[in-house]
Amino acid sequence: LLVSLFPALRVAEGGEAGVLRESGRGSSASRGARRLREGLVVAQVTLACVLLVVGGLLVRSFQAVMDVEMGFDPSDAVAWQINPSQEFETDGEKSEYFQSIAERVAQIPGVEQVGLIDALPLGRNRSWNLAVPGVYQEGDQGIAYFPHLVDAGYLSSMRIPVLDGRNLTRDDGEDAPLVMLINESGAERLFPGEKAVGRRLLRWPGEGEIVGVVRDVRHVSPEMGSGIQLYVPLAQVSDFRTLDMVVRSPLPTQQLSAAVAAVLKEIDPNMPVWESWTVESTVDRAVSPRRFTLGILGAYGVAALLLAGLGIYGVLAQSVAERTREIGIRMALGASASQVAWSVMGRTLFLAALGIGAGAVLSLWCVRLVASLLFGVQATDPVTFVGMALILLTVAAAAGLLPVARGGDPAHSDPGAVLRAS
Repeated sequence: LLVSLFPALRVAEGGEAGVLRESGRGSSASRGARRLREGLVVAQVTLACVLLVVGGLLVRSFQAVMDVEMGFDPSDAVAWQINPSQEFETDGEKSEYFQSIAERVAQIPGVEQVGLIDALPLGRNRSWNLAVPGVYQEGDQGIAYFPHLVDAGYLSSMRIPVLDGRNLTRDDGEDAPLVMLINESGAERLFPGEKAVGRRLLRWPGEGEIVGVVRDVRHVSPEMGSGIQLYVPLAQVSDFRTLDMVVRSPLPTQQLSAAVAAVLKEIDPNMPVWESWTVESTVDRAVSPRRFTLGILGAYGVAALLLAGLGIYGVLAQSVAERTREIGIRMALGASASQVAWSVMGRTLFLAALGIGAGAVLSLWCVRLVASLLFGVQATDPVTFVGMALILLTVAAAAGLLPVARGGDPAHSDPGAVLRAS
């Protein structure tokens, strides 16, 4: 609509006679008309530049997210939410119920490990507060951390390594001393330069000892750091109603799901058991919003690039056709075909350079609007900006060569014939 507005306004202003004179036989287009067309080309290149920069930054961000070390291995792992249909009189009875389910599922042929946790990574989450005895005074709000209630098999089922100390065991039960595992980032923050194993923390439901340090896990999202994480034996903390069970097995997912469902139905006939999911699907779902945004902007970027190329080609083809007489005179006076071709290409690259320069400046402002979507890459990433410029220059050069390839460049014609025809 905006492009068609310019010629419409010229006609409305009564400029028909001038237009006819400008387009008469043997005349070149007016300087104003040529500048208008070239200005539209520069605007197209500018907009294409902005979309390519934003899309390029998101592509690099998406790649950075996909390269993030999640801290666990999602392959060959299937999960269920265990939601018992019965009520429990004691916390010990509840924890034994869940442990018996894990033990029964572990006996299925082909199952390698089974683990329980109150919420798997990239799912539900919550935070509590802790204090380091002797460091934080009574009345302090403490330090926020992410609690994970797990059984002894969870870390091995998710392949989360213990870096120091030991793993939780079945002996860490309700009547045993309170123990916990801490992630490496939490250990470094709470005890910088010191050994965390053997230190004590004050957290609900009481003071406990750190018995191991484990690898960081991206529990909230792939883009968010791990923060402080504590893994607590579920037998020692009763703050859960349902648990997530993860089963690691090389069996096909459908076959494994059917076998696990049969065991769960046998234990609790009224419990829903058919709703399972792979841990890999959880990771895919966590990056799906970024993938969707990337796809949309990528499509706009490709469309803008094609439109810019078509615009450059159209203006150059028209310009070459209008300059037929001028080019014929220049060649008759001794200009070579290569000199004429280079003059056309020079104009092409000049227009592209103007659009790239304007687009780069506009992109520096526009990337602020998507700064929250960037991860692992700066908004002024030089690789993205240089790559964008090279892509647009390549497209502009191809668009400039097309009139020559299609025979639209009079540089390949006989000058005498050109002058007689014009």
